[in-house]
Amino acid sequence: MNRILRNPLISGLFASIITALILSFIISLIFHFTPISELYLSIASLVAVVFSTFVGGFVGASFAGSRGLVNGIVVGLSFFVLITLLSFLHPEPLTLGSAIKKFVACITSGGLGGIIGISLK
Repeated sequence: MNRILRNPLISGLFASIITALILSFIISLIFHFTPISELYLSIASLVAVVFSTFVGGFVGASFAGSRGLVNGIVVGLSFFVLITLLSFLHPEPLTLGSAIKKFVACITSGGLGGIIGISLK
């Protein structure tokens, strides 16, 4: 089990998932207990995806020890595939525009997290 978590992709993806779950819980509490309009939910969701992928890229590249950009992008791509597959469980159809936006956000923030994860190691 310990060997599996040392894999940069697995550790980065795991960090992204945990971060996304925590941020989703915080965002749901904010929208439930404050008068913030649900019109801002898509922006909050995108921010959560960007931050989660950044953390995943950072953790994955830190575990890899080298090639931070590549490892960060791979984590970002994996997280995008995961959230895209999970979006098919939702009754509303996935739009091409939102998919492209999340794809670019995941790749960019994952790569940036990977670069910074290597730089700070």
